[in-house]
Amino acid sequence: NLAYQHSDGQGNAAALPDAPEAPAECPANYQLTCGSSGCSCTLSIVIETPQLDGTCDNPDYVFQCPPGGGVGGSCYCAPPPPPAVPTSGCPDCIALPSGIPRKSRACDDSVNPNCQISASIASNLQLMHEVIGANGVNGQVTEAYPPTGYSPSDPTGIHSNPCHGNGTCVDYNFSGSTNSPENINIVIEAANDFGLRAVYEVELEAQRQALINAGVPAGSIQTVAHITAPHFSIYKR
Repeated sequence: NLAYQHSDGQGNAAALPDAPEAPAECPANYQLTCGSSGCSCTLSIVIETPQLDGTCDNPDYVFQCPPGGGVGGSCYCAPPPPPAVPTSGCPDCIALPSGIPRKSRACDDSVNPNCQISASIASNLQLMHEVIGANGVNGQVTEAYPPTGYSPSDPTGIHSNPCHGNGTCVDYNFSGSTNSPENINIVIEAANDFGLRAVYEVELEAQRQALINAGVPAGSIQTVAHITAPHFSIYKR
């Protein structure tokens, strides 16, 4: 395995092109990189060598053969780049499905008394929540649209990821259930089953490593120092 930073295909490190503003919460396996032209999410992971048939051992990785042959002139397995998203506005937002409980102040009620999410993830989120409940785990949405304290220009502020500004992601957490590795995996697997991606965010790298050691997939845990408490970010996949 090789330590690898996203390359432009000529062996030069390059920022991913699809982070339109300074994102505070880059996806798992990406780091926030800032320069004179702004900030972006940059791949910084240990990649894998694919099998001879082009498959990847890690189910969260995808087979990639960029122009120029990739790392050392060969193809590799790595997480897909984060999707490009608009920075603000939710023209397709609908009310958060009534079957999903929400935390008090889960959205900026001074702007809109009813929490909303993009229609593109509404049914997926409803099904994910139902499966989680069927497995004996209680959860709730803790941040929807319009978000509280949204500021895409402040990479250290709360809810600065562009997806919070267009309703295509939510924050989700346990409600009356413990954040055990088993329960975390139930949420991750349910999200994946319905076209979503759940990333569990913790404040310290030691917390992340402890969960990895307990069986939580490394690609589904992220250390975010400025969060107020561990929680899931649920993204459209």
